[in-house]
Amino acid sequence: MSHNVFQLTVHLYLFSWQDLKDFMRKAGEVCYGGAHGDVGRNKGVVCYERKDDAERAVEELEGRDINGRSITLKYVVREDWDQSGKLNH
Repeated sequence: MSHNVFQLTVHLYLFSWQDLKDFMRKAGEVCYGGAHGDVGRNKGVVCYERKDDAERAVEELEGRDINGRSITLKYVVREDWDQSGKLNH
């Protein structure tokens, strides 16, 4: 099963992966949440098992605040990522 993946752009010092995962649960069940590190500075990734949850996240959470900063969501389907976990452009 493919995972729907969101890349969020947020200021580095204002959230942890736990904050990100908790925030994104507002749209559905999060199966993975990560911030910074391998996903890049000032970025986070959240995966959902269900496409409905991923689409709801874009509709309901785009532009909302997490720890006082507005987030930007980018919808990426897992097959668009290469084996190293990097997004193919």
